[in-house]
Amino acid sequence: MARDPRLDAADRGAARFSRHAGLAGRRSRMMPYVDIRITREGATPEQKAELIAGVTDLLQRVLGKNPATTVVNIDEVDLDNWGIGGLPVLDYRALQASQSKAQKP
Repeated sequence: MARDPRLDAADRGAARFSRHAGLAGRRSRMMPYVDIRITREGATPEQKAELIAGVTDLLQRVLGKNPATTVVNIDEVDLDNWGIGGLPVLDYRALQASQSKAQKP
């Protein structure tokens, strides 16, 4: 019987976790990593730079993290790959807009 490929992925994930588990304590002291996900709708390089600077500053002020070791990743997701409330984001927004119009006198 063939092995379920999902089990192979789970085994790889478990191995990766155990290999790095010993570093978890040191890593949390060494560098924070922040992953920001936004829809790909034209955020400018300046806006992204402001997000990176703002998150870095926040971590320094609130948690005392060293800005030199703070990593911020901005991941832009295509609209057709983003969903809210069980709907593609564009459908969700259209529904919200129609509900908002219906509530206005």
